[in-house]
Amino acid sequence: MENGRHRVKAGPETAASYFRFRRLLFGALANLARQGFALPPVEGLDLIHEFFAEAWNGIVSRYDPTKGKFETYVYGAFVHFARPRIVRLHRWQSCLLDTAELARTIEERSEAETPVESWHDVSAVRKALSQLPSVEREILQSYLLADTPSERKLAEEFSISRYRLRETLVQAFGHVAVLLGEQGCIPEREWKIAAALWQERRTVQEAAAYLGQTVQQVRSACAHIGKLIAAGLKHSRPASHAWQRREVMQSHVSDLLKRVIASPKSYDLLREVRARANEILDYLDDPRSAEELEEQIREYDQEWLTEVYGALAGDEEELSLEDLAVRESLFKANREQEIAISYAFKESLMADLPPYLQDFSYWFKGLPKVDEELDPEEVRQLYDDPVVQAGKPYSEQLVLYGMTPLTIFYSTEAISMLVDRLMRYKVIESDHAVIHAVLVTPQDEPFYRMVLHEIANVSECSERVAAPLLRWLVGVAGFKPFLFSGFEAKAAGTEAIYLFRVPTVDSDLYRRWGLQP
Repeated sequence: MENGRHRVKAGPETAASYFRFRRLLFGALANLARQGFALPPVEGLDLIHEFFAEAWNGIVSRYDPTKGKFETYVYGAFVHFARPRIVRLHRWQSCLLDTAELARTIEERSEAETPVESWHDVSAVRKALSQLPSVEREILQSYLLADTPSERKLAEEFSISRYRLRETLVQAFGHVAVLLGEQGCIPEREWKIAAALWQERRTVQEAAAYLGQTVQQVRSACAHIGKLIAAGLKHSRPASHAWQRREVMQSHVSDLLKRVIASPKSYDLLREVRARANEILDYLDDPRSAEELEEQIREYDQEWLTEVYGALAGDEEELSLEDLAVRESLFKANREQEIAISYAFKESLMADLPPYLQDFSYWFKGLPKVDEELDPEEVRQLYDDPVVQAGKPYSEQLVLYGMTPLTIFYSTEAISMLVDRLMRYKVIESDHAVIHAVLVTPQDEPFYRMVLHEIANVSECSERVAAPLLRWLVGVAGFKPFLFSGFEAKAAGTEAIYLFRVPTVDSDLYRRWGLQP
């Protein structure tokens, strides 16, 4: 594995582990695709690289052999690592493609025309850009000014993963939008659109609905802002980074992968993929090969992609009975972890909360109930889910509103990950954050909306559900200070909490959720 591209810093042991578990984790991606969290193979492999680069050392240090096989632990850890990132990757890609493509389209059409932007506007943009961290400014410049931008090329050039690249781009657009709004060089309507897209992380369609505008109006504003930023970047010095590439592998491997993805139900091709899985994965590890393949694969059938991932994960016919048993246990591991979370929810989080926090009907009384929207069979399946059964009696209240204990867990993870990300990028204070249960002042709205959006994305609920859920979480944090992974909560009045970063993360959910202040 290339250090520059994959950011694996832990030496040969990590590289060896990558090759050992690569196919196993493709099996996890197949399982995630079945659940609706699908990525093309190239991006799936990027996510595996990211996992080893960012999480591997912590996984090795936290593993307890008395609790099960290491393979099972790795599989479950990867699922929890990958799922929220897949959600964000799709959302960020939607925002960024619209911005870059529309900005370039408008610029091409107006090359011979008098520029709409005044020199004052461009100067203001350049001033705003000068206040960005240098990495954000250089990545934004490379992205907006490239004739044919490639996320893969940029990620390689800046020695970061594609996930971090998209995160940095959205962060940079958000910073510039705030600065332009403060300087008054874009209309208030466009500033609100910019905030909705790049601060609150909404898609174009969501921003249009939220702001009461048409999709075309949002796209036009988005393009205008993109063009204005590009104009401010034009005379800046281009970024300079060394590109490192390896020799391209055989073209017939590329042809095979393209053909199988484009040919749902072609099981002869699928058998060939299974037989040549290691050769294909080695091919995808080559940055230039993956880039060329990605340019040619734009659409895919999600159900068939699950089959392709399964073929890349391994040939079950060649496995021993013992290996098959291990493989089956790995696919069950994630479900068992989810059930364990539900038990921790019931036995540790909920058990000693005051009655008003145990009464979900009070917190969610304004929401529609699932029995009003689903047929009786679907409602029965919800109640029979093992995750709901493990969390009874509290989970029975949640399921009335289409939630489970996993909704609670992923909501806490959403807030933790968001605050951690914003602290690392110095968008908020690096030592603490304030989380409001309700919107208090207009100045708090961007961050408040961002929190709701993150909860909705990661826990897969609507923002209508996210708002009362956030109020409940803030209330619970007053009794469970380590509710949010990596942070300690302290009350900031009756409707807000401070989150302070803690030096170590307790991976035992029973202990973390059971602690009282």
